[in-house]
Amino acid sequence: MHLQSIQSSIQAMNTRVAILIDFLKKTQSGEIPTSHKLLRQIDSLVRQLPFVMSSSNSRLSRELDNEYDDMLMLSYLASVAKAAKAVQGYTEKFRLVHETNARDVMRRGF
Repeated sequence: MHLQSIQSSIQAMNTRVAILIDFLKKTQSGEIPTSHKLLRQIDSLVRQLPFVMSSSNSRLSRELDNEYDDMLMLSYLASVAKAAKAVQGYTEKFRLVHETNARDVMRRGF
């Protein structure tokens, strides 16, 4: 659930960045008139990004590492549960075979 919200946020951010890049290219080529107010806002936004990334990068990295570790632990536990179920099944089959053999031997009088 949390990963999906991060993914949708990143997709929305990519869409907005693409719009900004398109705006800047059209402004540079002269297709649209230059808006100094918008250019200043974009400049301000871009200057904030390194600070946002550097302060939250370690937090984001830790969070992703924690989620990855949780996923690995769940995968490991699922493997252990599957192996335990298989051992239980083989144990039951072994018990049935040996009980049947023991009964046959007792019936024959050995």
